[in-house]
Amino acid sequence: MNIKDLEYYQKLVATHSYTKTAEFFKLSQPSISASVKRLSKEFRTTLITQKTPRGRFSTTAAVKS
Repeated sequence: MNIKDLEYYQKLVATHSYTKTAEFFKLSQPSISASVKRLSKEFRTTLITQKTPRGRFSTTAAVKS
């Protein structure tokens, strides 16, 4: 597990913004998305749900899928 992925996820949850999170860490938005996908795979659960690609997202309860 990459500890940075957890840091990115924590900031993403705090800001509710991929853009702000990416800017804070001086990364691209796709890097943040990839980080969340890695965490989801590692924990075998969906961490974020998003109805539209550019829409607001919500976090999910950590339940194994």
